Amino acid sequence: MPVGMCDSSRAASVRGRGAVACRAILAALSVASLPALSPAASAQSVGSTCYEGYIVGVVGPYPPGRGGAWDEFGVYVSKNSYWDGSQVFMFSDSTNISLQTELGRVLYAQAVNAMNMGYQVVLSSINNSCGSLGFSTIRQMK
Repeated sequence: MPVGMCDSSRAASVRGRGAVACRAILAALSVASLPALSPAASAQSVGSTCYEGYIVGVVGPYPPGRGGAWDEFGVYVSKNSYWDGSQVFMFSDSTNISLQTELGRVLYAQAVNAMNMGYQVVLSSINNSCGSLGFSTIRQMK
């Protein structure tokens, strides 16, 4: 399901396995009180903006440095929609949004989908901590 294709206005019209996934995504987003992605989402970010551009690579999931569950992942982002050597590595906020949670798995799926579909995105942090904790939201740019 493309990033932004699952929002409350479309949830009722989605059928089959997509409907189950859509309802799960909406439930996970509402539990964490993060804004749902929508096609009308602008470049305006939630919290602080970590990076604007294209996800050109997804790394992980991989374990945290001190051992434990496989609950972290990272992305390579670039101003261009292709891998050109100028990409920047950004890691996800596994402290607050672990891949062991439904919301963490949704964030990972959104990153993979944005990379596959070539969407321009805004990575942001709801805690205003891009450098120390990593990004916690992915929004599609218009």
